[in-house]
Amino acid sequence: MRQEPRNLTADRHWLLTTGSWLPVFLVSLALLFLLRGEVLWTPYFWDEVGYYVPAAVSMYRNNLYPIPDTTVPQSYPPLQPLTIVAGWWLFGFSIAATRVVGFLGAAAAVAVTYMLGREVASREVGLGAAALTLASPVFFGQTGFAQPEVLLALFTTWATLALVRGRMQAHGAAIACLLMTKWTAIISLPVFGLYALVTARTWREGVVRQLWYLPGLGILAAWLGFFYAKTGTLTSTDTRYARVNLWDNLTLDAFLFRFPIRFEQLLENDLAWLLYAPLLLTATVMLVRRSPIGRSFLLMAAQCAAYVLFLTISGFLLARYFVPVWPLVAIMGAAAVYSLLPRPVAGAYVAAAALLMHLCWYGWFPGFHPALLDARAEYMRLIETHVAAARYIEERYPGARV
Repeated sequence: MRQEPRNLTADRHWLLTTGSWLPVFLVSLALLFLLRGEVLWTPYFWDEVGYYVPAAVSMYRNNLYPIPDTTVPQSYPPLQPLTIVAGWWLFGFSIAATRVVGFLGAAAAVAVTYMLGREVASREVGLGAAALTLASPVFFGQTGFAQPEVLLALFTTWATLALVRGRMQAHGAAIACLLMTKWTAIISLPVFGLYALVTARTWREGVVRQLWYLPGLGILAAWLGFFYAKTGTLTSTDTRYARVNLWDNLTLDAFLFRFPIRFEQLLENDLAWLLYAPLLLTATVMLVRRSPIGRSFLLMAAQCAAYVLFLTISGFLLARYFVPVWPLVAIMGAAAVYSLLPRPVAGAYVAAAALLMHLCWYGWFPGFHPALLDARAEYMRLIETHVAAARYIEERYPGARV
């Protein structure tokens, strides 16, 4: 692994890396339309129709008023539905427009993954990490969806890139976007803040760097205050929401049950061990040789650990909740492979790993199926069944309440 970013002048480095993301973005976008195009005409599914699309429809109809009247109000910040509304303004009010917005966000996340991989390691690692990110079934399955996970991946990776570069203004902007996409992303702030502190040239600079988190925290506090003033709650007008998502899980039994599931979701699902095996081997070699591990890699590993811990004690057991840190996993895994193998062999290994992982999406390896269908192409058939069932009820039981 490379220990630190390449030592180029800041302006020249910025120009080089900024100009390199566009081909990755365009290729990713083209692949999404080619491989995922069916979703452009697929009805909304699961949490899309349960909350996120109704929330966006409410904003669209009510002059961007952020508290929905078409679903149970929850304190999710309004940035994610706002992106959908922007897509409807640009492309028309349709399912296809929603999917195109999702494709654009996913392609941007892949492009930023490339930039971060190039920053902390090499161009080859960046390209490999971009391919691994897009190929992962759990990430690929979320592309085009009106859910926040891919957008969180974009802002988490952008925040990491800006912080590694020492560009605190851009880092603060990314943090603000992250928090206004989903407030639970606040779990990443202690890791980011500690890195900003220990990598500063002086303690004074490290303390000043912490001030860049205040705008994002202030905007989030303003949103939660506004939501509370309008609804009388900080979570949801459904009184069961906080209990099911948090309080019921704060027991030792729940923790012992959930931790191995979370660990498996991040490490084993969809042949992810193809990355973790070389990553573990590289870490072992570095420890034996007492080689220093780059601080940027420790930052990414700590972010993954924070998500494992947080998701063990909160939320439902959904594999998609790890999507925000999957690009970081892909970067570390690709870097580990390139540190162990000659460059041509490493490139072939990463390409083969990306292909095999993506084939899981199509159900080629039944033994590695996750429990939930939104990480498999088969969910398209499930939606078709739901649509057929709804039409059957509408035709035969008009006016009936289900």
